[in-house]
Amino acid sequence: MKKTVLLLIAFVAYFFISCGSSKKDEVHLTKLKLGTYAYVLSDSSGNELASGNIKIDAISPDRTYKNPDKFSGTYTVAFKDSTTTFPGSETLRDGEFYGMYNRALATTSFDMNPKVADANIFISATNYQDSLVGGWSFSTMRGSKQGGLFKAKKIK
Repeated sequence: MKKTVLLLIAFVAYFFISCGSSKKDEVHLTKLKLGTYAYVLSDSSGNELASGNIKIDAISPDRTYKNPDKFSGTYTVAFKDSTTTFPGSETLRDGEFYGMYNRALATTSFDMNPKVADANIFISATNYQDSLVGGWSFSTMRGSKQGGLFKAKKIK
């Protein structure tokens, strides 16, 4: 019986020690920062389709903590190749965007053309130290048409 209890204690101790993580392995989620980010939109295979800059100008905190914070700014876009098109590229033009930021989850959602209800690009990303990583989707009234990967790095 003593042997079984000691073996069980050793197993539990080993389990807790092996589940610990070192500082270098931790993912650092952070709050959304004002500034300019260089971004890339790619297809699901990682082939670059478009790139540009996103400038987050303002964040409006929700004082009740019940709703996500809102943010806004401007963006530029350049397409990788004039022969490469993807659904939604006709609505993705330099302009303004609006978004929502969830502090608890460190996630952001971008509406890249808030003046259009149909045929729009939406981006969802997780906030890291100086970058945003996630995905994009082209949405119409009939649902999502296509999507891919989104990466942005803070440059200013």
